[in-house]
Amino acid sequence: MSKLWKDSYSLEIIEIDNQHKELFRIFEELLIAMSKGKGNEIVLKTLNNLENYAQMHFGVEEKYMQKFGFEQFQDHFEAHQYFYQKIAELKKAYQENNLTVAKELMDFLNKWVGKHICGTDALYKDLFIQNNVI
Repeated sequence: MSKLWKDSYSLEIIEIDNQHKELFRIFEELLIAMSKGKGNEIVLKTLNNLENYAQMHFGVEEKYMQKFGFEQFQDHFEAHQYFYQKIAELKKAYQENNLTVAKELMDFLNKWVGKHICGTDALYKDLFIQNNVI
């Protein structure tokens, strides 16, 4: 498990928490590489991992939200679309040889992780638990 994960990030939904822990693992891998001056060497791999992760994780969340009639579904869906858009922008910047992509990605993940998990995702927590998502 990532050293970045804190119990305060837990939604008390094992399936979702395990998926979030994977996001932290990807995030930590980039952080370690950057601390060694090798962020640019793994940034494309990290972007691809985040893209694959998001497709899987957001798909799970959105499936449950629709199934249980989550009232804030559209707002949450738009937040997910923003994540995809940001990853696509950073991939494009990388392909254009922008050497600041690793730092930009790190800054984005720093903001996204806490705000999205502890804020946006926390909004569905009770609904998912009431519907026996574990």
